[in-house]
Amino acid sequence: MIVLEASKDVGGCIRTDRSDGFVFDHGPAGFLNRHPSTLRIARSLGLADDIVSGCEERRRRFILSDGRLRRFPDSPSTFLGGDLLSLKAKVRMLMEPAIPRSRPRTDESVGAFARRRLGKEAAELMFDPVMSGIYAGSSDRLSLRATLPQMAAVEDDRRSLLVTMLRSRARGHGGRGASPTALGSRRYVSFKGGMGTLVDALKDAMSGTIRSDSPVLDVARDGATWRVMVGGDAPCELIADVVVSAAPATAVRHYLAGLDPRIEASCRAVPYAPVAVVGLGFHEADVPHPLDGFGYLIPSRERGSVLGVLWPTSIYPGHRSPDGHVLMRVVLGGERDPSICASDTDSLMAVARAQLHRVMGIAAKPVYSSVARYSLGLPQYRVGHDERIDEMDRALARLPGLHVIGNAFRGIGLNTCTAVAEKTSRAIAKYLGSRHEVTVVTPKAEAAGRPLTLVAEDVSPSRRSGSSR
Repeated sequence: MIVLEASKDVGGCIRTDRSDGFVFDHGPAGFLNRHPSTLRIARSLGLADDIVSGCEERRRRFILSDGRLRRFPDSPSTFLGGDLLSLKAKVRMLMEPAIPRSRPRTDESVGAFARRRLGKEAAELMFDPVMSGIYAGSSDRLSLRATLPQMAAVEDDRRSLLVTMLRSRARGHGGRGASPTALGSRRYVSFKGGMGTLVDALKDAMSGTIRSDSPVLDVARDGATWRVMVGGDAPCELIADVVVSAAPATAVRHYLAGLDPRIEASCRAVPYAPVAVVGLGFHEADVPHPLDGFGYLIPSRERGSVLGVLWPTSIYPGHRSPDGHVLMRVVLGGERDPSICASDTDSLMAVARAQLHRVMGIAAKPVYSSVARYSLGLPQYRVGHDERIDEMDRALARLPGLHVIGNAFRGIGLNTCTAVAEKTSRAIAKYLGSRHEVTVVTPKAEAAGRPLTLVAEDVSPSRRSGSSR
């Protein structure tokens, strides 16, 4: 097995800065444990004692509206008694069960669906900030079927969307198939040392199989096998029984372009929303606002570059900052400000600090800071996404031994990605087993899922001449 990594280090955007007692995740700060695959991998790597869950007592989110933080309704009592929505908007939502089902036969945007079923105010204050928080995108462009298929299914089954939303707290959220009202309803999970703990353990376990600075240039069919052209510092050519592509859509559409135009077209239709993440640490005494939740999200109508603010110290008490300190995670950019990654560090810090000062009253200078930029931030599942992926899958069905996975296609969350990888590994094992006997090496014998990335033989010129690499 060979893992080809285009950059100089593995993990992509999953990186953790650990300094001065703070633990700040540059990328994902955790995952919703909807599928056992992620924790299966973690436990197989010996990380069982490092797993931490979000604090259930503080499991609430807020929405910034008209300059104030208002609790997101996640139960009948917080819906009826909360101040996020006006009385008119609540009455409009309560009328939802009586509104005729008129869902279009084709896909529609999340925003259009929310306005049609629940009204304009609910769409703007509930769906819009949640979709921007998950995808950094616009609810008026994101596909309902690709991002919230459960919501579409509710209407198909002629059930009440409002009742389903208020009950969804018991079912969970967090990406594809999620309800936007179930914020934090399933266990939000990470590691004591941050999400980078998982990447570090995988890197150690797979030492010797990973080739960094090895971008794939082209993949071509070669009889019953695959020929993979690799660039970087040590360019080579590989012959593989199986190729699994888990790269961003922007890279996949180039190195798989010659195989089938449907693959290239599906990849080209997935744009990315750039994101910048700012971490700020403060003395607890310098934060006047109570941190009685997981953080807050910001609707588009509030304007500005900030998408939301997480309070990691409240989510994982005792694991994200030194005693007497708190950590803030400010997310900026997305489709609201696609130029965000061009901003220098001082400018990003200034925007983040201004947001915390205006909303939470934090005027003190931070004692810790860190900034990360991702020009390829989060993939955008535009209206019609599922149909395009179906087209790609029909093309892949004609290319045995080639698999395309990754968060650009079937779900953006880590947990969804590991679930897809686990399913793919079983399909690969079946495919290889039908051809010849193989041995699969996993980090530990008890590992379930056994993901295979590339089964290959190096046939670069240096190999053919007998030299070693």
